[in-house]
Amino acid sequence: SNEGILNSAMLNLLLDLLEKQSELMLDGPIAEVAFLEKAASYVGLTRKALETALRRGEMPGHKKRKNPEDESSGGRWIFNVKAWNKLADELPELEPPEWHHWKDYWTYDRRSRKFQQVKKEDCLKVDGRRVYKPRKSKLEQASGN
Repeated sequence: SNEGILNSAMLNLLLDLLEKQSELMLDGPIAEVAFLEKAASYVGLTRKALETALRRGEMPGHKKRKNPEDESSGGRWIFNVKAWNKLADELPELEPPEWHHWKDYWTYDRRSRKFQQVKKEDCLKVDGRRVYKPRKSKLEQASGN
């Protein structure tokens, strides 16, 4: 009985926080389904943008209605995090090879005005991070160093 009262009080507190649309911080893993506010923070959208996408059927989720038989009854949107993660894992496999170029190292050559792919061997490691070899200054180029 005390546990039920405590759970009810915690739920009411959470609902009050959600109604105020306070900014949520994600701390740890998220559940397989989440209400709009937490899901929007997880996906990186605003609450309104996620709600619009859910209403249009562009995102995985459903509306938990107060009266399931009445389509016009109010309710709360529930986002399916598990389905979202599954779709996010499939996306790279569906994309063309050019999409994966973000993994490569690129540099811009001002003379030719083109991007060029850089080999990882041509990069130095400083504090565990890859850093491109510095270019020679015009003075160094002129002196032949």
